[in-house]
Amino acid sequence: GTSSVVSGGVATAVAVAPSDPGAITTLALIKMLSYIRYIKVDYPDKVVYMLQNSASSPIGLTFGPPFPSSFNNSLSNNSIPDNFSKYGLHSAILYNFWKVLFTFCVIVAAAILFTVIEHFLRKKKEGSSIHNFFKGLKVIFKWNLFLLIFCTNIDGVVLFSSLQLRTMNFESGIDIFSLLVCIFMIILAFGVVAGTIILVRSSQNRKNKIFSLDSKKNRQEIINYHNRYKGYHVLFMGFKDEKFLK
Repeated sequence: GTSSVVSGGVATAVAVAPSDPGAITTLALIKMLSYIRYIKVDYPDKVVYMLQNSASSPIGLTFGPPFPSSFNNSLSNNSIPDNFSKYGLHSAILYNFWKVLFTFCVIVAAAILFTVIEHFLRKKKEGSSIHNFFKGLKVIFKWNLFLLIFCTNIDGVVLFSSLQLRTMNFESGIDIFSLLVCIFMIILAFGVVAGTIILVRSSQNRKNKIFSLDSKKNRQEIINYHNRYKGYHVLFMGFKDEKFLK
């Protein structure tokens, strides 16, 4: 509906030029609203109708084909609470996170492609318009889109991992693969959160060092630091002093 169009437009803007982390906050809040349907509460009829007819993912950046029927036939669908099953959730994270995982694969493939092209152009035409164009695409796909989609789906990692772990079994190879995906997503979530904390604290420590010593050498150090991590727009640019997410 309207929220999908709005949030999709905001997400695209953040991916290209994420100077305002308020957009990321908006995306996260909209995404969280889609999960209230799973709370075991007696909602009014109009709210039930809205929850049943709303899109399962209001963030319009994930895409992909339907879950393969050959996988579906082999993937165990164990019993989960009714408040989850009535909305079509599966016990396996591979099924529930299929479009997100497919989107990740496309983004990684595009990031590799643009990185190779940018590296080639850097040697031949560094500073040219075409080099800057592919350099921008590399940043967008290598960090911005990946981090944006992952960070707005961390809540899904928690929910779907809990369903996977409480019903896990090893009846087939696809079941084991789904469990491995679950473990990988949990590790990745912890890694992104820990990396964000380390990055922000490191940035603040360097700023304090400059302000206390007022050293030209240290000023150059912070400039080099910003240049090194300027590609981490979603996580880095949003944590400047005047930003809300700091």
